[in-house]
Amino acid sequence: MSAEFTRPLILVLVRPMEPWSNTILFGTLSAVAIVLMQIMLRLRMQLWNRAMLFAALSAALIVLIYATPPYRDSHFAGANFGYNFSFFFPALLSSFLFWLVALASYIGFLRRPAGTLPFKISLPALLLLPFALQVSWVIALMVMVKSSV
Repeated sequence: MSAEFTRPLILVLVRPMEPWSNTILFGTLSAVAIVLMQIMLRLRMQLWNRAMLFAALSAALIVLIYATPPYRDSHFAGANFGYNFSFFFPALLSSFLFWLVALASYIGFLRRPAGTLPFKISLPALLLLPFALQVSWVIALMVMVKSSV
């Protein structure tokens, strides 16, 4: 095939993008959102509430990854590349940043000497699980691909 024929096909199947700019933009916006939320909620929210908020945001982004289907022609490698760099990696990075803040707040909550209900101990941990499972799945896929080559 000639280059003139394949170029329009690729442009139709893959969203126009700059691969790294979306990831950097989402990471920066997530970091700014975290800082703004921490400043606004510093006086009003206790550690458990912060852990719940940021863990819920992290879990929601992981659910969004699964709820948002890739392209119709996902068998095409360029479409998968475009999906990964324009949506999957930025969402995963944002989820990771929210997860880190939630984990820090949750550890701070657990280190308090006051006794708490089992519900308050287990709920943030359950909301922290989706990101950990997603990262485990990505690592397992990387190991499978590496071992098959």
